[in-house]
Amino acid sequence: MCPPNYMHAIHLGLCKRFFHLFLIEACGKLGGQLGNLLKVINKARLPSRAKPPDHRIGKPSGGNPNAEQWVTLFRHQLLFGLIDIWKYYLGGTESLRLCFKPEVRSGRRPVPVGDNPVDDVFKAAVLLAAIVDYMEQDLTESKLQRLEELIAIFNRQKPLGARVAHDQQSLGGAYTGVHQEVWFS
Repeated sequence: MCPPNYMHAIHLGLCKRFFHLFLIEACGKLGGQLGNLLKVINKARLPSRAKPPDHRIGKPSGGNPNAEQWVTLFRHQLLFGLIDIWKYYLGGTESLRLCFKPEVRSGRRPVPVGDNPVDDVFKAAVLLAAIVDYMEQDLTESKLQRLEELIAIFNRQKPLGARVAHDQQSLGGAYTGVHQEVWFS
């Protein structure tokens, strides 16, 4: 069996799992704020070359985005949307937690359930957006090193990383010799 390429490992793997399985399914459509997120995402002005996801992303009728659409969502839309819907909670005195209750559990290991502070969820989204951004660049040796560091940091996000577990995903050398486990440790 061949290892997955980076498009499948990052865009169709991590991005899809983080958005659909974690934020939408397991955290109750962003704690009931999916509609507000979509309003912000759909108003975003995008570069002409960007391929936006369906305006109903996250809803049953929203379809399944392709790799280019995941790139657009994570590079240009998602972080601004999360900042807008969580503006009173990110780094502030008020707190908001997303209750993580996965519908599907991993057969390989127990999946802890519980609350995640939106600050932690946002940090994970920022890290994933940085990984997606690096994947879109020409990777020099120094950029590749930084990408490996970002992936390692992302993997250490234990409250999130341990809680979003269906299968173990590995990049397994899918791009330029990087052998880093991604998202599921």
